[in-house]
Amino acid sequence: MNGLEIVDLKESNFLQKILRREPRENAFFEINNLLASVPILELDKASIDSRLEKYGVSKEDARSRLNNMYSIILAHFVKDWELTNRQRKSLAHLQHLLSLDRQEISSINSSTIFPIYRNYVRERLSDGDISNEEKQRIEQLSDQLGLPKGFAREIYSVEASKYLHSVLKLSLSDGMLSDGEEMELDKIARGLGVKLEFDADAKGNLDRCRYLWKLHIGELPEIQPPIRLPKKEKCFGYVKAVHYEVSRKKVPVKYSGFDILPREHQVAFHAGSIGSVVARAETKRLLDKGILYFNGTRLFFKGNLASSQFHYKNLIGGTFYLNGLLVEQIRGRDQFFKFSGDLQAIKLIFDALMTKSRS
Repeated sequence: MNGLEIVDLKESNFLQKILRREPRENAFFEINNLLASVPILELDKASIDSRLEKYGVSKEDARSRLNNMYSIILAHFVKDWELTNRQRKSLAHLQHLLSLDRQEISSINSSTIFPIYRNYVRERLSDGDISNEEKQRIEQLSDQLGLPKGFAREIYSVEASKYLHSVLKLSLSDGMLSDGEEMELDKIARGLGVKLEFDADAKGNLDRCRYLWKLHIGELPEIQPPIRLPKKEKCFGYVKAVHYEVSRKKVPVKYSGFDILPREHQVAFHAGSIGSVVARAETKRLLDKGILYFNGTRLFFKGNLASSQFHYKNLIGGTFYLNGLLVEQIRGRDQFFKFSGDLQAIKLIFDALMTKSRS
């Protein structure tokens, strides 16, 4: 009954028998058995106090054990996410029987009732689509559990915000935030009745994700470059870069060493050169340092020594590396531009301009 089980009393040891004393532990065993076998509302305070006095246990020494009993009974009552009127009365009476003060009651509620309510809220929010009926159930549960209105609202607000941020994190997993994703987030936020709030850094990151999405769908915002361009030419990005010319040649590969013959499972040794096996050796020749501009119809490199341009229509494509961009030309040697910065944005700009040049 009440979430407690009957336990056997502890027998006195040899010394206790000589001194005619009983184990102090039995005070709590008797109180436990009393609460486990008799309805709480039928007990009086004397039935608890008398057992403590019988075994010489002060109320101060008994405090932690009695608090634990109250916690067990409370958890048993609310295990089905509901407190009946009789259970409420029983808990109030039990608080009196065990001489619990407000601080102790609040502490036990925090460790027992609040997690139950929090888990219930999380379960209702698990799919992000919470109906008015479910909201009412949440409010009813907070009333049934006797939670303070303000505290219950705070728990709901915190959990709803956590869920909303988890959806946002999933939306930003590719580093971009589309208009559709933002509309869906706004819809979920309105349904939950919460707002997404961000600090300055988070707002800056969101703006970048929106910007990357615009680049991804080919909406390139024009920027003002630090050089004068022809009137009709637009610039969409630029970066400081080091310009290299790439050359490749075939080099014969020498092979020597041990090998296993597949049929005989024997070891053989080869020596010499195998002329039919070649590898491509790549070298880079430094040309210049300057600024690489991503313009509407061409890549334009403004170097310290000279300028060069590469029209997108004359390119096979480009390969991005962690330290820059390899430009592959239909005719002529490939070019490599070494730079650092926002590679993701630069790649999206280059890809969009290449796509437009072929449309």
